[in-house]
Amino acid sequence: NISADCYETTDGDHGRIEIRRRHTVSDIDWLSGKENRKGLNIIREHQGIENSDHHVRDVSMNEDCSRIRKNPHIFSKLRSFALNIMRANKVGNIAQELFKNCMNIANLYNYQTVMKH
Repeated sequence: NISADCYETTDGDHGRIEIRRRHTVSDIDWLSGKENRKGLNIIREHQGIENSDHHVRDVSMNEDCSRIRKNPHIFSKLRSFALNIMRANKVGNIAQELFKNCMNIANLYNYQTVMKH
């Protein structure tokens, strides 16, 4: 039986109310069994997705500041699509690349995954 504390914060600064819940465990003896490591890998993989996609969309593309209220998931997918194209082309600095592309839209044709010959 694992005992966990739950902490909750509410944020309404983005035009919508976000409730975040965190669960903390102080007794980590249960980690010693190999059968529990699969669950930890799932958590680690989810955090990797959060850091590589959601966080980049929030920071580089200001997704949290977006005022789009009708079908926002469509624009979220477009942002992810743009990130995937840049990652496939080994872009190191997403924010800098977005700025460069905004200054000259013809740069988009330089990406391998946009124009296949």
